[in-house]
Amino acid sequence: MLYYESAKQALVRAINANNSLTPPLNPNDVTFSNPEIWIQGSTNTRVTVTVNNNDYSGSDVHYYNRHRIYDFFAGHSIPGRASDYPDTRSAMTAFYNRYNLPFDPTDLVNSTILPNAVGAVIQGRNSSIMFIPNLTVTLPFAG
Repeated sequence: MLYYESAKQALVRAINANNSLTPPLNPNDVTFSNPEIWIQGSTNTRVTVTVNNNDYSGSDVHYYNRHRIYDFFAGHSIPGRASDYPDTRSAMTAFYNRYNLPFDPTDLVNSTILPNAVGAVIQGRNSSIMFIPNLTVTLPFAG
């Protein structure tokens, strides 16, 4: 379930499409509040979006679904061995680079990786726009 655009880009694209915005919002013009777990119909997250550019200004509340981290990374492994990485941030940077994915280091909790570990525990941060917080997945090392 890997995506080739950042969570911020995906949310701005959805806001543009759902509101038929012309001209469309640019991700660089949008600021997001910390997302909250908020069940609204079929969505699981609420976030306030603030825009201030030449075409739009103001704030609005949007509802969407953050991913369960284990669904997003299911079936994938981290390139190399545990001893190649001091922490999960460096391991996940290598993972994102391997699959040419946009990387937002604030989406994941950074933790130490022991040199003899067989996998790395990956967890979404509470402030993650992309992942439901407090869920984890253990990704094995490929090498």
